[in-house]
Amino acid sequence: LINLTQEDDLWLVVVLTPDAVEKTKQLEPALWERFTGQGKYLFTIPPLTKEEAKELIKQRLLSGRIKEDDSMFPFPEDVIDAFQRSTYSNPRHLVKTCFFALSEGRDERLPFSQTFLNKIENKLYPPETKA
Repeated sequence: LINLTQEDDLWLVVVLTPDAVEKTKQLEPALWERFTGQGKYLFTIPPLTKEEAKELIKQRLLSGRIKEDDSMFPFPEDVIDAFQRSTYSNPRHLVKTCFFALSEGRDERLPFSQTFLNKIENKLYPPETKA
């Protein structure tokens, strides 16, 4: 596909985790150079800040509410402090952790406790797997 479109203005977007980036650079340096235009077209997504993480949770909760409410309920207002940086800074990890808390928290006291949220986080992302 790349060879066929050398004369055309075709853009491909390839998304990789940081680990996959390093492996691709090591194992296929020519492919890496070609995909990044010799490093000219390399973009990274910065990790979420605590405030951005909190806003992401609010938006996801709002989409599931019947009436508009910008509270963090059923999470505590300081929910971000319950998570490790590796969880709250990664949108996928954050959303997955909150989703699992909601799905497994039906018998938990509300708002969810930090202990419960830590248990969910550690179940999904055990400490030995965190970077």
